[in-house]
Amino acid sequence: MKSRLAKHMPFAPMALAVALTVGTSVPAHAETCWERVDACFRRAAAERTYWQSVIESLICEGDFIDCLRHELVGR
Repeated sequence: MKSRLAKHMPFAPMALAVALTVGTSVPAHAETCWERVDACFRRAAAERTYWQSVIESLICEGDFIDCLRHELVGR
C-alpha cells in the first residue's frame, strides 16, 4: 500500500508549475514576443526588393531573440 505522499507525487510538477504561474508578480505584457515577430515578418515580407526583405527578416530574428532573452532572464 502506497503512502499518501507517494500516491500524489506524480502531480507535484504540475502543482509547482501552477504555483509559480499564479505566484509571479510580473505584469502582463500587451504583446508577446511571438506577436511581435509575426508582425515584424509581415512587414519584412512587404518590402520592395528581395534583399531588403532578407535584411529585415534578419533584424526580426535578432529582435525576437532579444525579446525572448528579456522574457526568460528579465534583463
